[in-house]
Amino acid sequence: MRQRNPYAFIPFSAGPRSCLGRKYAMLKMKILLSTILRKYRITSDVAYQNFSLLAEITLKRGDGFNIKIEPRKTASQTGDTISS
Repeated sequence: MRQRNPYAFIPFSAGPRSCLGRKYAMLKMKILLSTILRKYRITSDVAYQNFSLLAEITLKRGDGFNIKIEPRKTASQTGDTISS
């Protein structure tokens, strides 16, 4: 018996039968992240040179994510005008 393609009968794996929700989920994640970054300023008291990193399944900070999230000021709050 000849070897079959490993993706031949896996409906949510790869190739033409890959999961339709994967692209939708990635798109939603990008939209959510861009919305958060447009509306809020995210800062940290720790300089990036002082991050302690842990290499596990994913690379992450050893001391956690100590961040501040502050609303951004809109143009109407700062008095700035947009000219064209």
